[in-house]
Amino acid sequence: MINFFLSLVLSGLLFCTHSLGAQSLETNKPAPHFSLTDQFGKIWNLDDLKGEVLVVVAASRQSGRTIGPWVDNLKKDYGSRIRVLSLVHITGVPSFARGIVRSKIRKETSDTVMIDFSGVTAKNYQVCNDHPVVVVIGRNSIVHNIQKTEYNTKAYKSVREFIDNALKHNDSSDRNSNNNAKTKGEP
Repeated sequence: MINFFLSLVLSGLLFCTHSLGAQSLETNKPAPHFSLTDQFGKIWNLDDLKGEVLVVVAASRQSGRTIGPWVDNLKKDYGSRIRVLSLVHITGVPSFARGIVRSKIRKETSDTVMIDFSGVTAKNYQVCNDHPVVVVIGRNSIVHNIQKTEYNTKAYKSVREFIDNALKHNDSSDRNSNNNAKTKGEP
């Protein structure tokens, strides 16, 4: 995984996107929509992932070098209980060369890597050069946690707490059960 991002860094295919004009990425708010194709040609759409606990690990050219520990540890600790999707911002690649980029990524990793050639999703997920952005999204597409940092024990523990909580609870049924609890004792 790390080799993949390192090779893209060296080839200069990844660029940073600043969050100016970006759709809001905030905890307890709906996650910004995305519909992106991965290196295998599969289209990943946020709406299709409703009902799953999702972790998006987003990176730019420079922060891509530090995405590996996030993805590797999440996969090791959670396996198929959550969906981990990497998001890379790759601009400046002409349409005819995009297949070459996908092929290179396929050779480097079997992990899902959503490729954002336009930069729109990268803006919405506040991708920057300094660090990856790790976003925990609950079953109802609500953002539970955002970490904007290189992998470290404290940040990973925070992400795990929010993932564990999301796995224990069905987000939409939590609201219904809270509403039912409020009305149970009422005539």
